[in-house]
Amino acid sequence: MLRLLAAHSILTCDQITGQDGQTQRSYGLASVGKYFLQNEDGVSFAPLLRINLEKYILECWKFLKDVTLEGGFSCKKAFGKHLFELLADDDDMSKSFNDAMSTYTTLIMNQVLETYKGFEGVSQVVDVGGGVGTNLKLIVSKHPQIRGINFDLPQVIKDAVPCPGVEHVAGDMFTEIPKAEVIFMKSMLHDWGDDRCLKLLKVCYDALHENGKIVSVESIIPEIPETDIITKTIFQRDVALFHILPGAKERTKQEFEALAKQAGFSSLKIVCRVYNHWVMEICKAD
Repeated sequence: MLRLLAAHSILTCDQITGQDGQTQRSYGLASVGKYFLQNEDGVSFAPLLRINLEKYILECWKFLKDVTLEGGFSCKKAFGKHLFELLADDDDMSKSFNDAMSTYTTLIMNQVLETYKGFEGVSQVVDVGGGVGTNLKLIVSKHPQIRGINFDLPQVIKDAVPCPGVEHVAGDMFTEIPKAEVIFMKSMLHDWGDDRCLKLLKVCYDALHENGKIVSVESIIPEIPETDIITKTIFQRDVALFHILPGAKERTKQEFEALAKQAGFSSLKIVCRVYNHWVMEICKAD
């Protein structure tokens, strides 16, 4: 196993000679290993790698051809359920998923908060689909004047960790969400088809104050495929979404604008980019 990892440059391998004249191999962590060690925020890429090796993800990939030719989604074909139903029924699977999403959120959000200045002067934020509360923990620590409401499904909220300035609230985002000055959503819209996205945006519209806005962090695909590394990673995730979740997909700027307009919003503005994610402001009024 050590030789295999060394052959893939995950470990280093040196041959050393002892005082007795005998040689032996000495293994160490190669530079790529830093990504699997916890950083100053206590996160690493390990949970993200682990989630992609979970049985329910690997099993879904077997049905990519069937979904492409016949329609449907692979999670249903493999397990007879939506992915989020599987997570609700399996605590270990749910923990693995939540750990991966929390890690992913921390890595992205630290840079978002360094780049995006739209939370300055805001007093209240509702994070829709906020998981165990990682987004709001980071937002409130950067902007302590904000009172946060972390909103997600009951089976997710039960694992949320108490955090000063953040209230955890369980519910169904397609029915009703707490009233909000600002609604925050990260990587939420790409989980759903256009009909469900439109319904979610309308619920958000009703929950927002008169001059409120949605701050949405999503990947945006170009109209014509490009060959840079950012576009490649987005299209790779687009294929994964396409076959695992019904209707899920990455979208172009024009597709986001069309959904926002149909939901009643007056404007959509792209504010900045962090890695392969863009921060959009979807405003209720001009």
